[in-house]
Amino acid sequence: MRTRIALSKIKILPDDVFLVSYPRSGNTWTSLLLSNYVSEMNYDDHGLSSSLVAELYRASPEALAQKESPRVIKIHASYEPSLPKVIYLVRDARDVAVSYYFFYQKFKGEEISFEDYLPKFNSGELDRFGVWNYHVNSWLNQREGQPDFLLVRYEDLKENTHKQLSRMVKFIWGEVNDERIDIAVKATEISRLQESEKRSNWFEGTNENINFFRKGIVGDWENHFTPDSLRDFTLFHGQGLKRLGYISGALSTSSEETNAPAELNSTAFDLQIYCQQESLYEVQEQVNRVRDQLRKERQKNSEDKVSSNTSMPSREAIIQPSSVTPKSQKKLRKKVARIQRRVRK
Repeated sequence: MRTRIALSKIKILPDDVFLVSYPRSGNTWTSLLLSNYVSEMNYDDHGLSSSLVAELYRASPEALAQKESPRVIKIHASYEPSLPKVIYLVRDARDVAVSYYFFYQKFKGEEISFEDYLPKFNSGELDRFGVWNYHVNSWLNQREGQPDFLLVRYEDLKENTHKQLSRMVKFIWGEVNDERIDIAVKATEISRLQESEKRSNWFEGTNENINFFRKGIVGDWENHFTPDSLRDFTLFHGQGLKRLGYISGALSTSSEETNAPAELNSTAFDLQIYCQQESLYEVQEQVNRVRDQLRKERQKNSEDKVSSNTSMPSREAIIQPSSVTPKSQKKLRKKVARIQRRVRK
């Protein structure tokens, strides 16, 4: 909802590029890489803000309007149909969970064990961006393979930063300057970012014993997950992990193998759909999209009336655009009610 409100306040341009990811997937690092490429400056001495990448939730509409095209805008939202061009960053959800665990402690100041924290991550309770598995599948289902969608894996970015940064630069600007790529990669090495973070005190008031740029490595999850927590984690996120090549083989749903209650595992597939794809939040988002579509249709009809000075269109013409029928609205309302009942149980 916050994303939709923020987007409604700006004019989205056809050549806008949105840098999208689930939190703790390398979005900040990528923003700095792109900023250094454009500016040829060492941004590790200039804080996290840059003259290139704007954060949708922080930048004012006026500031965004003044940016030179193509604008690069950072967000963390799940699938949003109004975005013209998207660079979607993904990272192994197990490493995302570990990174978010330390991020949570740094900014929330809450001491919590990893085992107690993990169920909060699995159910999407930590922020407004929902469940990791739903997030990645919402984008891949709608945009994967399209020319205006670039998928970048964090692991590939770590292994060959030059190559992946070049892909993103070409996607945004069309041409690549290899010398600038070298400058950007060197300026944003994790060790330099860590040094600058300590020197500049970027996050005053947070837990100073935990770095924002903590490790930036691949596979740190192996130091934190137990076999039981990994089984439970895969129950929630296995579909996305397998789709992106982070795990292989069949996904298990038996109570013996997942260590979950038998009554849940008897309908494990339904549980996944409920937790990942039919969450109350996401269904309400669908309802909000319908309402937004209706509102725009009413506004358009009102403007048409004023401009053409014709008679008022019929009530049916305003309330029932061809793509939003009373039947679809009723179906969505029933869906919300059904999931609300399941939540109360």
